[in-house]
Amino acid sequence: MAKTVDTWETCFQKLQKVNLVVVRKFSLEVKQTLKETLDELWYQQPRKIVSSVASPDTYIRTYDLLESIVVTEVSRNGKYGAKATVYFDASKLTHQRPSNSRWGQHLSMDNTPIGNILAYWIDQGNGDSPYFHYDGVNYVQATLEQINAISYRAQKKLQSMGYNIEIKY
Repeated sequence: MAKTVDTWETCFQKLQKVNLVVVRKFSLEVKQTLKETLDELWYQQPRKIVSSVASPDTYIRTYDLLESIVVTEVSRNGKYGAKATVYFDASKLTHQRPSNSRWGQHLSMDNTPIGNILAYWIDQGNGDSPYFHYDGVNYVQATLEQINAISYRAQKKLQSMGYNIEIKY
């Protein structure tokens, strides 16, 4: 049986609770889509940089970047809004110096951690590095396109149910 609310404020409070749940579910979907897209476009593709200068015995993938994607808790944003942030937590990346003929992990040539720039380099490329140049794979744009498609389908479904929906980024 449907419940009724007696005031607009009660109605908005109930909608706020639903909004928090929806934002949480959507932010987790964004995280999963980002993870899958990064995996497909970067980790599952043969890298020219690796195959030309390293063998599987000397270059070991950690997959740390995939595991560093986190979602904040949902918080209120204004009176009725909600927000969550999906981001890469560089502190979750391991830093291993080269040893025993193995490449270092997530370090620059002078062994400085590169965790704060790694996600950007993979997305946009590492510029004109004289050591290991590679082009970016644009996983952020690909993820946004997938998320926009999900948002559009949700918007159309809600509109078919009589809701007036506007999605802002």
